[in-house]
Amino acid sequence: MTAKEYLTQLDELNKKIWHKKQELIEAKRNRGIPFSTDGMEFDRVQTSFVGSSGKPTESQALRIVSLEEDIENKIIEYMELRHKFIDQIHDLNDGLYIDILYRRYVRNEKNFTQIACDMGYSYKYIINKHGEALIAFEKIHQELFRNKSA
Repeated sequence: MTAKEYLTQLDELNKKIWHKKQELIEAKRNRGIPFSTDGMEFDRVQTSFVGSSGKPTESQALRIVSLEEDIENKIIEYMELRHKFIDQIHDLNDGLYIDILYRRYVRNEKNFTQIACDMGYSYKYIINKHGEALIAFEKIHQELFRNKSA
């Protein structure tokens, strides 16, 4: 695993959370349960789950509860990983490296042109410094990348 692959785990976990939230919205929509796409629950809550036969199904309720618990657990995992990555990035001795890696992997800013503009540097300079920052990250956290050649 490279530093880039390692740091990209945060974005991948964020995508998994988003997918689970979409799955939850769809499950609630299919069950006629009111929901909000901005994360706020509606006051009205349906207390029974009715299947296509018109009979309540416990499995529908369990599926929704399971999704909600999974999302909550993944959010906790995301926050812990984010905090860990911030600490690891701050172990670098170069403020420019820290800023680039923080913006790219913690704040998930995908556009290096925008990062360069915001920081007052050229695109090419930031791309080069990004590569240097990843190398520096691997060197300072060798324990994470020991099996790199394996």
